[in-house]
Amino acid sequence: PKEWLESLSTLITQSSQVWLRCTGHQVIMLWGNTGSGKTTLLHYIAGSTLKEIARDKFDVDHGHEALSDFLVGHDLTSQTRSLAGFMLDGFFLVDSAGQSDTRGHEIDISTAVAHQNVSKLAKSLRIVVVISCASFNGDRHGRLRDIAAAAGRLVSN
Repeated sequence: PKEWLESLSTLITQSSQVWLRCTGHQVIMLWGNTGSGKTTLLHYIAGSTLKEIARDKFDVDHGHEALSDFLVGHDLTSQTRSLAGFMLDGFFLVDSAGQSDTRGHEIDISTAVAHQNVSKLAKSLRIVVVISCASFNGDRHGRLRDIAAAAGRLVSN
């Protein structure tokens, strides 16, 4: 359907603005499932102050002006729909939607396209896999296997 294709096109366009900025830089890209804490970790690295408002829920005082658009989700609800990135201490840090995002296949497809382009354009790429303790429960580690398989596909290309 038309809305789905328009959404996919918009997400790829938004991500392309970030992957083009990765060109020639040393890139650190965070990977993980939706709700694993990727965006929260980026805030912490950049010096944001995290204020716990409830058990495992945080508000953020931005430590780096580039992070004002990096929204932190709660209750395994992702706020990240496309790549987001910023420079810090000579590295380009990249956040992306979670693997197997819960909001639609267009997000998964655009994220895969974005990851491929970052891997091709970056001077070097380091992938940091963020794993929530919740990943160890329930699905017999299926989400961990999914992340490992996705990382393997990226590295092999």
